[in-house]
Amino acid sequence: SLALVDRGSGPDTICLLRVEDLSEDTQERFNHLFTLREKWTEADITPYIKDLCGAKQTTGALLTKYARSSTQNGVKVFNSRRPVAT
Repeated sequence: SLALVDRGSGPDTICLLRVEDLSEDTQERFNHLFTLREKWTEADITPYIKDLCGAKQTTGALLTKYARSSTQNGVKVFNSRRPVAT
């Protein structure tokens, strides 16, 4: 199982986030992930989306389609392409 660590709160918060508990619908999965955390690094989000990849699809292709990338403090991060209801 994987855990999501929120270092932006004080003190740090850790919550259990299991892939099997997430929607199998790609858009719903991304919407849910972006409500949990506004910005993700590729390394952080990959475990939660890699099972959505088709035979010839990469996580990078999914991120290109469903997320917007930017650079924050020299690190590439991804956020939602559409407004996320919190």
